[in-house]
Amino acid sequence: MVYYNAPAEAVVSAIYDVQLSGDSLRFKEDQALYRDQPSDGGWKPVAFQAEHHLLMKNGKLHYEYNGECLGVDGATLKRGASGDAYPAFISVEK
Repeated sequence: MVYYNAPAEAVVSAIYDVQLSGDSLRFKEDQALYRDQPSDGGWKPVAFQAEHHLLMKNGKLHYEYNGECLGVDGATLKRGASGDAYPAFISVEK
């Protein structure tokens, strides 16, 4: 049997502010509770709030993800700045 130090994978998100217009779908996501994020050889509790945008351009699907990482106090579930910054993610269908 192989054991490794990894968090359980189970993320629950709320999806809201869904907007469908022409060839565009936008929605927001807010992770409920928190998840364990790798950090300096260990783990830290974080949650993400994100905006998603899917659209068709020139017959190709484009996906844009812009998320903010929040630090979470595991005892109180209070959220605050995490100090982590992630650039927007953009993917285009080939």
